[in-house]
Amino acid sequence: MVTVVSTFSGVGGSSLGYKLAGCKVLASLEFIEEARICYRVNFPGTPIIEKDIRDVTGKEILDLIGLKKGELDILDGSPPCASFSMAGKRERSWGKVKSYSSTEQRVDDLFDEQIRLISEIKPKAIVLENVKGMTLGVAKELLTNYLIKLQKIGYNLNVEVLNAQYFETATSRERLIIIGIRKDLNKLPSHPKPFCKPITFQEATKNITVIEAEKEKLKVTSKRVLYYLNYTKQGEQCCKYNQNNSYFSHRRASMTKPCPTITTSVDIYHPLENRTLTIKELKAISSFPEDFKILGTYTQQYERIGRAVPPNLMKHIAKHLVKILES
Repeated sequence: MVTVVSTFSGVGGSSLGYKLAGCKVLASLEFIEEARICYRVNFPGTPIIEKDIRDVTGKEILDLIGLKKGELDILDGSPPCASFSMAGKRERSWGKVKSYSSTEQRVDDLFDEQIRLISEIKPKAIVLENVKGMTLGVAKELLTNYLIKLQKIGYNLNVEVLNAQYFETATSRERLIIIGIRKDLNKLPSHPKPFCKPITFQEATKNITVIEAEKEKLKVTSKRVLYYLNYTKQGEQCCKYNQNNSYFSHRRASMTKPCPTITTSVDIYHPLENRTLTIKELKAISSFPEDFKILGTYTQQYERIGRAVPPNLMKHIAKHLVKILES
């Protein structure tokens, strides 16, 4: 069985993807306690390293999983991406301590920490996931530098942006996926090809019943947001009707298309009703199974899903990579 260690694990979107692909996740690393609580419930047999990645060594991870340097099959990681996201401040926030989930920390240096762990563990393969924004503008130079570092420590690389909507997920979520294979294995990395028709919001949520009491709790109460939302048609952004161009991230989903990208902010609205989406709807859209438990307040659960890698996207990446490693 192919072995995996997951860093920046969150609630376990990637871990679930690897599990669905037949891999065994030996350990995870997660800094945020609210995310760890969810991970423990869904993966009770997987040990979690409860530290900042800056304070973790490769030897510590190898000792925990009982493997030697070079023996682990896949090291997976999704370093926090807010500093590179097109929806954020990008380079204006680099090098600064800022709010991140329930903590404050600098996050734009974490990619380097992931590369350090890769050099200390030397897994056979690596998977790095991040936002498409890393391929654009000033961030593109940083990405190039990261790729050079990975090549220097011994990895052949393949880099592509994949959209989860073509991998059994009902959300149009573009993610940068870096796949690397250690050069001494003489195998070239590649990505899975898009293979399915996008799943619509209606298809993903057709078996979900929302009771009136729950709808009432999720109704939009801000008069300002409600004003623009009433003008916003299915699949549109609220800012289309706002001359100040605010609320640019606020969108009304469409029944006949995949949902827009779910972020960490509550800004996606139901196609037909003036309310936000239920957690069950968000899970179904993001390809989490119904029995996957996400805990906390509504806002915390929304954030956990928004930060997670869609499990089905990672499932197909993992299956493709396993085929290469076992060929």
